[in-house]
Amino acid sequence: MTEVSGPGSARRRLSTGFTTRRRVVNAVITVLCVPWLLLMGLPAVASAAEGGSATGFAVVLTGTGVLVVASLVISWVGEYQRAYWLDGTCLIRRKLRSEQRCDLTVAAVTADSMASVFGPSIPKLTAAEPGAPPITLRLRVKERWNQMLPAAELTLLAEAISARPQMDDQTAAVVNGLRAMASNPFGTSH
Repeated sequence: MTEVSGPGSARRRLSTGFTTRRRVVNAVITVLCVPWLLLMGLPAVASAAEGGSATGFAVVLTGTGVLVVASLVISWVGEYQRAYWLDGTCLIRRKLRSEQRCDLTVAAVTADSMASVFGPSIPKLTAAEPGAPPITLRLRVKERWNQMLPAAELTLLAEAISARPQMDDQTAAVVNGLRAMASNPFGTSH
């Protein structure tokens, strides 16, 4: 959990998205693939522009380079959009061109899980203020090898939701579930 400083800010970034190791690997692959794409692609393009025919091998290498770079760009954009913060009682999701904010003290909050092809189901928290689109936060992060959010972050989410003036049974169940996950992250019975 990384704190973001600012005047009077208690803004904390939640541990969603890729690990530092994965970011480094993506950066290294990007640094290696862009020159490869240029070195392999430019001769093929130059040959085709002069009326010659590019060799099949150069076309395959260029196509492979384009696919690798495109997949990395998609990966980086997805990573960018998976950033979530908790600023007091407000859950914030970064989007490509903006931020989506949701005050957890007034939002309808639900918790359920979505199926996962690999591994256990993924619990998620959905919060929606009246008249606004919902924010869905996965509590088990697939980019981090299906790790749960750290206990401290689950506790912060529970505290933010429970700061509301009145809580209905569904919201109380969500808060209790978050606290239970924080106190027993492995889901084992005692």
